[in-house]
Amino acid sequence: MWQYLKNLFALAFSPSEGWEEVSYSCGSPKELARKGFLPLMAVGALTCFVELFYRHVDIFPLIVRTIAVFGGFVVSFFICNILMESILPGMISGKPNKVKIETVGLYVIGLLMLCRIVENCLPTDFTFLKFLPIFVGLVVYRAVKYLSVRSDKEVMFLLIGFAVWVVLPESIVALLECMENI
Repeated sequence: MWQYLKNLFALAFSPSEGWEEVSYSCGSPKELARKGFLPLMAVGALTCFVELFYRHVDIFPLIVRTIAVFGGFVVSFFICNILMESILPGMISGKPNKVKIETVGLYVIGLLMLCRIVENCLPTDFTFLKFLPIFVGLVVYRAVKYLSVRSDKEVMFLLIGFAVWVVLPESIVALLECMENI
């Protein structure tokens, strides 16, 4: 888990150098998911309960939100992989590397969870925190070299990658979080 977190922070503070670090230290996506991604998703989901410390809220909506956040991000990882594995072959020079595509998904969705953790742990709503996922778009763009995206397809990759790896997971989680009001 520590290597995964180290790489996440490297990506957050220097996306281009972070992807180099990921390429040197990355294991298999299954191992990365088991040792880093899923524990981070669990910890991130549990931060929904931090709200109990600074607000009087019912426990049931927090339980629903915790399940929605964990389930939404984990399910969106698999949906994003299916979409990107079908879309990226036309953008990548050479044969697409499924391991690298899954690795990018693990790290990008992990960064989204880090944004969620920061947001959950603060006692008030800061509007600028709602825009942190836009920063993750820069990390997606810097994955161009890591995934060997053709230079004429970089803008298309950024738009599609941002839509699939950032907007889709956030939308799935938001849709599932709406269920706490039902």
